[in-house]
Amino acid sequence: MTRGGLWLFRLHLAVLTVLLSAPAFCHGEAPEGPAQSAPRAAEDPAPDTIDDDGFLDDELDTLYDEAEDAAVKVADPFEPINRAVFVFNDRFYFWFAKPVTIGYRTVVPVNVRIPIKNFFYNAFAPIRIVNNLLQGKGKGAGIETQRFLINTTAGLLGFGNPASSFP
Repeated sequence: MTRGGLWLFRLHLAVLTVLLSAPAFCHGEAPEGPAQSAPRAAEDPAPDTIDDDGFLDDELDTLYDEAEDAAVKVADPFEPINRAVFVFNDRFYFWFAKPVTIGYRTVVPVNVRIPIKNFFYNAFAPIRIVNNLLQGKGKGAGIETQRFLINTTAGLLGFGNPASSFP
C-alpha cells in the first residue's frame, strides 16, 4: 500500500471508529441538576414529551408493520433459476474445475505453463484494446496494440513475451 493510500485508510478507519462509537456515548443518563428537578405544574395536563401521548408509538408500529408487509410481498421471480445456477456452479467448481486445476499444476511443469498463459493473454489482447478505446484511454490502447503486435509476430503467436523487455 502506498504512503498516501495508507494515510487515507487510517483516516477512514478513524472516522468509522468515531461514527460507530458515538451512539455508545449518547445513551448515558442525564445528570441530576436544577433542570431535571424542577417541579411540574399540576394544572398542565399536556404531556411533556412527544412519546408520552402514545401517538408516536402507534404511528411507528403502523409504519413498521407496513414496511414488514412490503418486504414480505417482494418476490424474486428468478430465485429458482438463481439457486439452480448456484448449485451447478458450486458443484462444477468443486467436483471438476478444482481437481482439473490441481492435476494440471501437478502434471504440467512451470516452463510449459508460462507460454500457454502468455498465449491466452495475447489472444485476449483485442478485447483489452477495444475496452481501452471505449473508455477513451488512447494511450493504453496504443500500448496494448504494440504489445499485441510484438508478441504475435516476434513471440510466435504470443507463446513468448518479448514485449515485456520494452518499456
